[in-house]
Amino acid sequence: MKKHIIRIVKSKFTKFALGGAITFLLEWLLTIFLTEIFFIPSNISYFISLMLGFIFLYTFHKHFTFKVKSRDIRIFHKFLILILLSSTLNWIGVFVFSYMINYIIVIPLVNIIVAVVTYPLNRDWVFVEEYKENKNKIYSVITH
Repeated sequence: MKKHIIRIVKSKFTKFALGGAITFLLEWLLTIFLTEIFFIPSNISYFISLMLGFIFLYTFHKHFTFKVKSRDIRIFHKFLILILLSSTLNWIGVFVFSYMINYIIVIPLVNIIVAVVTYPLNRDWVFVEEYKENKNKIYSVITH
């Protein structure tokens, strides 16, 4: 049981979820702060929060979740495409549903839905070259 818990804590998915949770909290709190204190409309506040969240999340996933050492710009481009797509879906979802439900409740719900799709795309598309490269290095060491 203890080994199973340790494996879960060390898993890439757990690290991915942690990065997403921290980013979500930063975006959510910043949105509330900008909306309630500076009276910026919630959809604009949320857009600003998403852009700042992108910077944090890319750094977190690159250095902590997937431990990418490569400076291959294609990884950044793929991450950018995926984040722009997921941020757009997030923003549209919050924009649409906040007319029916308070934005403070809508933001976490929309984030959960979008996050379900994000992990496999990050693992299997964005950082796949790095994963294959590391796997090939390990295989080469074992066979030679």
